Amino acid sequence: MIRYHDEYATRYHYLLRYYCPTAAQQIPCPAGQVSTTARTTCKTCEQGKMADTAQSACVDCSAGYTCNNPLNPVKCGAASYSTGGVVTSCTECPAGKRCPETGTVTPITCAAYTPAGSTECGTCPAGFSCADSATKTECAAGTFSPATETTCTSCPLGHQCPS
Repeated sequence: MIRYHDEYATRYHYLLRYYCPTAAQQIPCPAGQVSTTARTTCKTCEQGKMADTAQSACVDCSAGYTCNNPLNPVKCGAASYSTGGVVTSCTECPAGKRCPETGTVTPITCAAYTPAGSTECGTCPAGFSCADSATKTECAAGTFSPATETTCTSCPLGHQCPS
């Protein structure tokens, strides 16, 4: 095996972002790849991981990104998020929370009902009661709820409130 001296190190070692196909060649790995253990070729990181900035190792995908293609990590779109780790797809923002921008790491809790996959907090829709920001229940026959109200109310005498 070929060893090259790294002037910043205190000993000889293998430069992990390079590979050595012959004894006379030290070639940098292409972007997004790292050298194999034998340092004779480069390899693409497995799905869900990415090459670190020094291209010296495959590491977990950064928070706010998906690494479905390890050569090209992509920011999660609005209405989705990623907490990092081995990530091959972003997660849809859950009900009761919002993911307002690309690269969201932590969904933001809403005070009012908000459906899954939202970028903004919502309101309880007309005809429903909303016990919390993630749950809505249709009003029963004989009750109603105007938009933004969180509870169903009995229909007033002389009015009809079908389900």
